[in-house]
Amino acid sequence: MTPSGRRLKAVGGNRRAAFLMGVAVPRVQFLMFVQVGLAASLAGLMLASKLAAATPITGQGLEINALTVVLLGGIAFVGGIGRISGVVAGLFFVGVLRNGLVVTDTSQFLQQVFIGVTLIAAVAIDDTFRQTIFGRAQAAPEPSRDQRKSKPEMKDAGEPEP
Repeated sequence: MTPSGRRLKAVGGNRRAAFLMGVAVPRVQFLMFVQVGLAASLAGLMLASKLAAATPITGQGLEINALTVVLLGGIAFVGGIGRISGVVAGLFFVGVLRNGLVVTDTSQFLQQVFIGVTLIAAVAIDDTFRQTIFGRAQAAPEPSRDQRKSKPEMKDAGEPEP
């Protein structure tokens, strides 16, 4: 991982901790917003050139696809967790799902429903996974039978008995 990648991951994971480690948090956030803006403008230009037209509602509905892709890819909304390979796998899955729905002549409305259900399932699985791995609200284990028995305390040999 590059130094800028480590700083970005630190800011995404915990801004305060990154600041205390000496990372210039506002600068990292500003540069990331610039990069995201440039990537979005490039994507808009590519979409407009593909369609040979541009209207204000051209990309309407694509944000749910993007959310589904990143959540299926293992990127956590809490930040600091995820890999590009997971996003590529999520992109492949959503692409195959969308293509299969088009091939089976499913209506646009039902396609959005399927993508939405996939998004909800990804969020539920992500939340369950995080609870399992990071142990949120885990109950204390029951003491074993041997631990429940009280052992008599040993007396010191130098003390007289009452």
